[in-house]
Amino acid sequence: MTVTRYEASFFSNGNRLAAEIHRPSVVENPLPAVLIAAPQAGVKEQTVRIYAEKIAAKGFVVLTFDHASFGASEGAPRFHENPYNKAEDCRNGVTYLRSLAYVNSEQIHGLGVCSGGGYLAHAVATDRRVKSLATVSAYFDHRGFYHNVIGRESLLDLLLKGNEARERYLATGQIDFLPHAPAEDSEEMPRLFREFYQYYMTERGAKGLYESKFLPWSYESLANFSALDIAANLTPTPLLMIVGTEADSAYESEQMFDAALQPKQLIRIEGANHIGLYDEDEYVDQAVDKIIHFFEQH
Repeated sequence: MTVTRYEASFFSNGNRLAAEIHRPSVVENPLPAVLIAAPQAGVKEQTVRIYAEKIAAKGFVVLTFDHASFGASEGAPRFHENPYNKAEDCRNGVTYLRSLAYVNSEQIHGLGVCSGGGYLAHAVATDRRVKSLATVSAYFDHRGFYHNVIGRESLLDLLLKGNEARERYLATGQIDFLPHAPAEDSEEMPRLFREFYQYYMTERGAKGLYESKFLPWSYESLANFSALDIAANLTPTPLLMIVGTEADSAYESEQMFDAALQPKQLIRIEGANHIGLYDEDEYVDQAVDKIIHFFEQH
């Protein structure tokens, strides 16, 4: 099926968000639709475009977008990774999808990649318009990650830097951004961080208006956010989580599976690591097949 990509936009909290619509080139009747939420700091030209094109080829209308303060979207200060604001962007994206004449407004589904899975889950727990939710390599428990993986002392240091950055911004209008991805590869880094470098800092992920920048006080909200808190509230919305068997992040979806109520599924893609499910066709195609089957069931 031939797919056409259109530039689009919608408003969220007063900001115009840059978006893309992916859909079959010929639409005779309103089609089911999917909103895809990007990974942390991600933009619409990266992994979400890959998933959007493959899902649209199966007969869906797909919305991807740059969250407020990222990519081509409005929003200041820039590069603000606020889970609660991003969940609100998702809700407003659903509203936009339901306004399109070629979308079946009663058949809208959600797909979140990496942190987008956690943010979208938070939105879907209270958005009854979304019929089912799928995630890929999802991060749900940011609070746990920052406290347990980074460590309490390092987290306190990051929080203090964010607090101080707020004051400098008020006084001078200047921000010293923190990096989103490692600037260099190193065998001494945890494997997952090396994967982030290999994707975001190479031609694989250096697409669109992505920049490896992080607003320092993003950690103030990230350190408190966990979609595990609302896991039981997703019911009766069906939940599908896809992880790679080699993904160091798989425990995040396992935790969510334990916390969520039925209906829920956890599927493992053999051989895939966290980032492999972003752009490697042998893994992405398997994930898309599972996602399409899941959406069609619901």
